[in-house]
Amino acid sequence: SNSIRKRVTVVLGIAADGTKLQPMIIFKGKTLRSISGIVVQRGVSQIRYQQNAWNTAELTRDWITKVWKPHVGAQHNLLVWDMFSGHIECTFR
Repeated sequence: SNSIRKRVTVVLGIAADGTKLQPMIIFKGKTLRSISGIVVQRGVSQIRYQQNAWNTAELTRDWITKVWKPHVGAQHNLLVWDMFSGHIECTFR
């Protein structure tokens, strides 16, 4: 069979009030061309690419900046996640 296999990572988040946060979909690729032709309804998800389709500290920072911070605004908040290295390396000043 000539099936085409695509690797993706999906970053999901949910707020304590049950609000589902905008997901980030990370496709495998090295250039912007990797995600050309992907059609997503505006505002539904963040589309990114990474060489192995893995989440990284840089992409985690991007998700926080574009998804988490707009959701919480200036409110006090708590972000809980696991020991994934991209989470541990991700720091803001």
